[in-house]
Amino acid sequence: MGDHGTNVELSSLLARVAAGDRGAFDELYERVSAIVYGLARRVVVDRSIASEVAQEVLLEVWRTADRFDPARGTATAWIATMTRRRAIDAVRSVEAARRRDSDVRPAGLTTDPVGEDVIDIDERARVGAAMGSLTDLQREAIEMAFYEGLTYREVAGKLGLPLGTVKTRIRDGLIRLAEAMGTAHG
Repeated sequence: MGDHGTNVELSSLLARVAAGDRGAFDELYERVSAIVYGLARRVVVDRSIASEVAQEVLLEVWRTADRFDPARGTATAWIATMTRRRAIDAVRSVEAARRRDSDVRPAGLTTDPVGEDVIDIDERARVGAAMGSLTDLQREAIEMAFYEGLTYREVAGKLGLPLGTVKTRIRDGLIRLAEAMGTAHG
């Protein structure tokens, strides 16, 4: 799933989605939903919020498919960028809500930090296992792009590599990561 042909197929599906083809959207959804969720989970700690982010991104893909321009990048990169932006917005929104809630939280109201920690540890183990399926070069480029928030061009500069090489590493790594996370999630 990590070849040039896949992005050509996704671009073709996006063109059909832009024309209102529901069947094309269903096929696109099937192909990218695990990738979108996996990327959202890398940014958002809470599974339900990550799931909401994924659904919002896929809805946005349906509504804005006509804005995709294959001359500006791959379909995978377009969807991944959309996912990353939505996930970061969700984290910011949750943090703002927590700050507001902490000012008005009644005394004695607690959460279950132990239970949350167990879920987080389990999810980190899954992500760690999935990241372990990447080559060192893919992992390094993905971490720079998604954890440090660097652009492809900035990653290329930091690694001293051509931009196309970095794009390919990240694309192939994201696909491999999504496949591994898809397997981990059943």
